[in-house]
Amino acid sequence: GYTVPYRYNFDFNGPDTDLFVFTGTPAENMDSYTRLTGRPVLPPKWAFQYWMGGGLNAWKYEGRSFSENLKAYLDGYESIGIGHVAAVYGETGPCQDKECYELLKPYGTRMLFWNYPGCDIERGIRTVGSDDPADWPFQMFKKNGKWTQPDHWFDFTHPNVKILLHDRYDSFLKLGLKGAMVDFGEYISADSRMHNGKDGNAMHNEHSYWYAKAMQEVFSEQCGDDHILFERSACPGAQRFSGHFGGDQACTFDGMQRAFFGGLNAAASGLSTWGSDIGGLAGQPNLQTYIRWLQYGAFSPLMRTHSDGKGRNPWEFGEDAVEIFQKLYWWRENMLPYIYSHAVEANKTGVSIMRPMPFAYPHEERMHAVEDQYMFGGELMVVPALEEGMKRRVAVFPEGQWVNLWTGERIKGGRRLEVRTPLKDIPVYVREGAAMVLELPEETLRPCENMEDVPRVSALLVTPAAERREVVHYPDADTAYRLITDKVGDEVVTVTNADGLRLGALLVYGIEATKVLADGKEVPFTAEDGKTTVRLENGFKTVQIW
Repeated sequence: GYTVPYRYNFDFNGPDTDLFVFTGTPAENMDSYTRLTGRPVLPPKWAFQYWMGGGLNAWKYEGRSFSENLKAYLDGYESIGIGHVAAVYGETGPCQDKECYELLKPYGTRMLFWNYPGCDIERGIRTVGSDDPADWPFQMFKKNGKWTQPDHWFDFTHPNVKILLHDRYDSFLKLGLKGAMVDFGEYISADSRMHNGKDGNAMHNEHSYWYAKAMQEVFSEQCGDDHILFERSACPGAQRFSGHFGGDQACTFDGMQRAFFGGLNAAASGLSTWGSDIGGLAGQPNLQTYIRWLQYGAFSPLMRTHSDGKGRNPWEFGEDAVEIFQKLYWWRENMLPYIYSHAVEANKTGVSIMRPMPFAYPHEERMHAVEDQYMFGGELMVVPALEEGMKRRVAVFPEGQWVNLWTGERIKGGRRLEVRTPLKDIPVYVREGAAMVLELPEETLRPCENMEDVPRVSALLVTPAAERREVVHYPDADTAYRLITDKVGDEVVTVTNADGLRLGALLVYGIEATKVLADGKEVPFTAEDGKTTVRLENGFKTVQIW
């Protein structure tokens, strides 16, 4: 398809091949593909909040015990106004320490484990309780012409593999474990033989499916739907059971770029529940790398940190990093209803939360070659800074009017435009006729503010529409609300809450209103800096904005 655009070559490794051809728009193709292979998993809502954590070396930092380091991290977040981090990844350290589970309980923070897909073979034999090699759930390798057992790699097609997983996890699940990194699924020897009769060559990709499936079944038996798995390897169908992560990237802008393009490829492949290691894994990122990756992570489906050494906590990078982290953390909390709604949509349709521009705008030819920006859900276009020292970059705007998320500035679409990329902000634009459900502090109704232990209210963020547009919001998997934006004449913007979603405020970006009617009655509002805020304590059916 590259040297000769109308000719495609396919090389099939084996005697039998099933070939599926999907036609239609990218969204229609993804719907067909995931109906065939499985819809993306729907994790609990808390999984889309911020996670902290790291590898073993992060938990050994400065010679402290696991619980001492965990307490230091929790105290650090509390000192910057964050008393509840949704989850902590405690790789081979806190995740196996009962004291750490007890430490997390007052904070309401969940523990996540690291899964290595193997164990000492003698322990495995004892666990399954059989001397018969046919009962041992390990891959078989050919040695001197005979099939033998490997040192430790699990065969996830074997029915007894769950016995080993239960042996590993049951005690930790009882302590409150709520998920795991599903690591090393790609380590399959070509000459191995699986319990299902296939060799390692045929199973190299498919094994990820069985790995995710076995892990999901073990966690579901104890946690129900209240857990999150994230797998490094993948194949068609693995998205049914697990989220995914971007592997081990360098703590550099090159590493961030690899994670960025990996994320878009994952999204285009049906892997919606995806995230990368903010700041990279090995080594220590500089301030710019951490901040730019943090910004990208805040607009990724999973917002998670991981390191192989010093932690990725914001205070490790100075006061500026803490200030930027606080803004992004609270914006992520504001966005939680919006992100979760798109996770439900992905679970129903296959369309990923993160969407490459050609996927989102297939009928606009100018978007087909745009590979360094993306849509985050249906309403936000994200234009990250992917190079060190970048102060400006070119953004390609689809047709229509766009509104700067941070400033309220309206921008005419259908063109390329150089935009500023100050270190404190990631360029994000809200599409024309947007309708985003947010959660805001009830007293101020301002995004990006500390919402710790204060009353919150559901609010709707909208932008002026050029024509009627309907957005569906899913507060949960079984409920849908239609939100409609429209334009009447040249001056009036209307917003219709068609199914009565409980909303206490309206944020209108791109307009400084002069008059607002809610269900026919004039209501007070504030308008400045290209934004209008309307408090609607009794909700609304229809709002008109002049």
